[in-house]
Amino acid sequence: MEKIRLNEALNAMGIACSDPRVIAGIHDDSRRVGRDWVFVARNAKAERYIEDALVKGAVVVCGHIDPRADVYAVEDVEQVLRQLIACCHPGLCEHLLCIGITGTNGKSSTAYFLYQCLSHEMPCLWIGTHHVLCEAFQEDSVHTTPSLCELVRLIEKGRDVGIRCVIMEVSSHAIAQKRIAGLAFDHILYTNIRSDHLDFHHCEAHYRYTKYALRHYRKAGGRIIVNHDDPRLRALYPLVEGNCVTYGTRLSHFHLHDVETVRTGLRFSVNGDRYETAVCGRFQAMNLTAVIALCHLLAIPVRRLQASIRALVPLDGRMQKVWTRPLAFVDYAHTASACLALYRSVGEIAHRRIITVIGCGGERDAGKRARIGEIASSCSDLCIFTSDNPRGEALTDIFAQMRQRAQDNIMIFEERAHAIKFAVKKSGNDDIILVVGKGDEKIQLINGRAYAFDDAAILCRALREKEERA
Repeated sequence: MEKIRLNEALNAMGIACSDPRVIAGIHDDSRRVGRDWVFVARNAKAERYIEDALVKGAVVVCGHIDPRADVYAVEDVEQVLRQLIACCHPGLCEHLLCIGITGTNGKSSTAYFLYQCLSHEMPCLWIGTHHVLCEAFQEDSVHTTPSLCELVRLIEKGRDVGIRCVIMEVSSHAIAQKRIAGLAFDHILYTNIRSDHLDFHHCEAHYRYTKYALRHYRKAGGRIIVNHDDPRLRALYPLVEGNCVTYGTRLSHFHLHDVETVRTGLRFSVNGDRYETAVCGRFQAMNLTAVIALCHLLAIPVRRLQASIRALVPLDGRMQKVWTRPLAFVDYAHTASACLALYRSVGEIAHRRIITVIGCGGERDAGKRARIGEIASSCSDLCIFTSDNPRGEALTDIFAQMRQRAQDNIMIFEERAHAIKFAVKKSGNDDIILVVGKGDEKIQLINGRAYAFDDAAILCRALREKEERA
């Protein structure tokens, strides 16, 4: 971080300030600030946070007039925040290899696979859904893409421990809210675009073009890596001025072919080179092809890359195998397209029946519920609808929407743990159990409270108890 005096920074923005102290840091979370920090109060109702920051010796920038010393009122808090970040952290991504990954499905798996492969080549930092990870430290993350202040903190923390590469999942919310302002990516990877987050974006076109806008954060000479199988991404090609690299099962720069799904994982080829992995799920072959394409652009030799792909560990909650007989998976799929991909992959594994436990989140994109209910019930022999972060919404309303186009093979359990235990009770050794929607989340959000909840742990415990009783 540059040593910038407070008066220099604020005066440059037209804000009268005579305070000469050097800014120690900038954050929008009062818990993160200390003496000589700048706390940017983005919430108009942040009075108690302002008081907390002042007690700690911080300076406050907010959007309303406050007579107290060390509080500066500005018209546009967001703009001032971005200007302060740019002033104190110029060239944040310089001398770092920065890779941004966006898309409706596959961001986390692709980012984690890439993190593992590139960590053999250089020290890396992965910032993504629920996870911040590097060799020197790891943290939990609430959002797929943290706030701008958190991103700056994490990148600077990574710099301090010698990272040379940042791999970041970038959500549509983060692009729309300019959480990545001031960042620049050497390469940007698009996994796919489906219909999602319409509670925020209101229409598919706005969602799609918000995703496309990530291209503006590309460094000069950087590449855009695109899933060529996805027709929704083809409108992006003329916008990136020839800097596009394609991958997929269609004729592409990196052509995926000869995919085999086996009980132990996957075998597949890219441009004639054969790869094997313990990662399960046919849909993961596409994510791995994206990783291979990017690693080729970084000049990593094929043999070294084949070894890295062979050694990959799957991400918890992404077609995570937790039991063998019956074969039981936990998966994060929470869109219609992700559910379809999951069932296509599972259907290729020998089985007697498929038993699914699934729900839809409350207060989120209600329009996808009927389709998810239809897919899950039609692809299962027994389908159990249950809660999945209902938040403040009535479960009866969620279930009613999920049932609109569902088959008659469904059951409903309001308690998710009871649903999982019932699925185990009804399963045989040759069946497949899918617990879908929450993945590696460790909480259930119900009526404003977060309750400890772990799909994989509950599923494993139920299966172990059943085995012990047998």
